[in-house]
Amino acid sequence: MLKLFLTSSLLIVPTFAAAQEAATAEEVLQKTREAAVYLAKEGADGIATFKSKNPLSVWKADGYIFVIDCEHGKMLANANLAIAGAPLARIHDNLGLYLAKPYCENGQRPKWGLV
Repeated sequence: MLKLFLTSSLLIVPTFAAAQEAATAEEVLQKTREAAVYLAKEGADGIATFKSKNPLSVWKADGYIFVIDCEHGKMLANANLAIAGAPLARIHDNLGLYLAKPYCENGQRPKWGLV
């Protein structure tokens, strides 16, 4: 089962023009829903869409969708090509905190959660 998660440039920094405005919480939820609908329709073939910077995967200065597989511990798709396809165990911040852990924990909840 695919789980969708969204992050902002605070966690993983994509390259964007600094003058762009930040994504709102409403936009984050809307874009995540759009990605879920798209992947439900396209299935595994749709993952490739989120491996590049395009209107479905990236918007404004700090919003983008990435797809992770918590069960197999892998980043399936990310507009930040440096970590696309990487094992989740290798993706951490400068403090050594694993970035995928809270996303995977929320994905196991009966109801969704935000990180």
